[in-house]
Amino acid sequence: MSDRSRPSRAALLTLSWGAITLALVLSAGLVWSAARPASSGAAATGWFSQATTDVAHGFATRLTRGQLQQLLRERTRGVRASSPGRFLAGVAPEALAAQRTAFARLDPVPFRAYRLDLSESLRLSPDMLGDGAVVVPARVTVRLPFDPAVARDTADASFRLVQGRWRLVDVSPRHPQIWDLDAVAVARGARSLVLSAPEVMSAASLAGEVDVAVRAVQDVWPGDWSQRVVVVVPSSQADLEALVGVPGSGGVAAITSSRDTSGPAAVRVQLNPQVFPGLVPLARQILIRHEITHAAQYARSTTGVPAWLAEGTAEYIGYLGSGVPDSVVAASVLAEVRTGQVPRRLPGERAFELSDGSGDRRQAYEVSWAACRTIVDRYGRVTLFALYDAFRRLPQGQSGRQDAAFRQVLGVSPGVFTGQWQAWLRSRA
Repeated sequence: MSDRSRPSRAALLTLSWGAITLALVLSAGLVWSAARPASSGAAATGWFSQATTDVAHGFATRLTRGQLQQLLRERTRGVRASSPGRFLAGVAPEALAAQRTAFARLDPVPFRAYRLDLSESLRLSPDMLGDGAVVVPARVTVRLPFDPAVARDTADASFRLVQGRWRLVDVSPRHPQIWDLDAVAVARGARSLVLSAPEVMSAASLAGEVDVAVRAVQDVWPGDWSQRVVVVVPSSQADLEALVGVPGSGGVAAITSSRDTSGPAAVRVQLNPQVFPGLVPLARQILIRHEITHAAQYARSTTGVPAWLAEGTAEYIGYLGSGVPDSVVAASVLAEVRTGQVPRRLPGERAFELSDGSGDRRQAYEVSWAACRTIVDRYGRVTLFALYDAFRRLPQGQSGRQDAAFRQVLGVSPGVFTGQWQAWLRSRA
C-alpha cells in the first residue's frame, strides 16, 4: 500500500471522533424518544437534525482552532530556531514571498522570548469559516535583551484553506515593532541594544554613543533601574509614527515610549531617521541622555508625575556638564523675558502634545528646564528627585495634590515656587 492511499492520522482521528459523536447523538435521540409521546415524531426528527448539526459544527470549529494554533506554533519555532523551513512550512503558496521577507526581518533580532498564540477570547463559528478564509486575533509575546519583562500585543492572523488544509497567509501586529516594518541591523553595546535600518546609520557606532550616554545618566539619576536601553532607528518618519502610534511624531528628533507606565515594561528609545543622523555629536549626546532619562523614569514609574517635571528633569540631565550656556538652552523663553513677557505658570500636559506647534513645545521644554534648574540651584539636586518621587507616591486624584508635594519637599506653596523660577529666568535674561 502506497503512502498516497493511506489515510492520514488526522483523517483517522476525524473518522473516529465522527463515529463517537454520531453514537452519542443517536443515544441521546433514543433517550429523548423514550421519554416523549409517539405523536411528537416530527419534533423528534427536527431536534435530532439540529443536535447533529450543532455537534458537528462544534467539532469542526475545535478542529480548525487546533490547526490554526499549530500553524502559529510552527512559526514561533521557526523564529526561535532561526529556521526558514519551519517558519514557512505552513504558509499559503501566494504568501511565500512576503513571508520570506518577514523571516529575513525577524531573524537578526536577538529575542529572549518570542511566541504567537491564538487569542484566548477567540470564538470560532461556522459562519466565520464558511468561505475558506478567516482573519482572527492572535497574541504576540516578545522580549528583547535588557527588557525587564515581556511585551504583549495583538495581531491579526489571516489563514486560507488550500486543498482542504488551513494555511497561514500573514500575521500583522496592530502595534508594529521595527522588525515588522524594516530590515534591521543589530548591534549590542555594553549597556545598549540598537536596532537600526542599515541605510540610515551604523548600529555599531550608535551603540557606542548610547553606552556613553547611559553612563552619564547613571551617574546622576538615583534609584534602581537596569542601566540598559533598547534604541530603535526606523527607515522613515512614517515608520517612526507607526512605531509610536502618534500622528505627527515624525516631526520630533526622538521619542521614548513604554506600553505600561505603572511598573517594569518594555521601553524603546526611538530616533527620527530624518533628524538624528544630521545632528552634531554634542547635540546627539544631549538628546540621547534626555531620552535615556525617560527610560530610567519609566523603570521607576511616571504615574502621577506632571509633564513639566518629567521633561524638565530629562532636559536638566541632558544638558548637565555639556557646556551649553543657559542663554542657548532657554533662548526662546529668555528672549520673551527680555521684552517683559515672563511665563505665568508651568506648562500643562497639553503643551507637550505633538499636535501643538513646535515653537510652543520648545518653550514648554525651556520653562520646564528652568523650573528644574531653579530647584537644583536653590534646594539641591537631591531635592529635585525627591519632588519627582513625591508626585509619584501621592494618591491619584487627591485634592491639593500639587500643593502637598511642594510643601512636603520644598517647604513652599506652588505660588511661591512660581515666583522663584520666574526670578531665576529674569536673572538669566
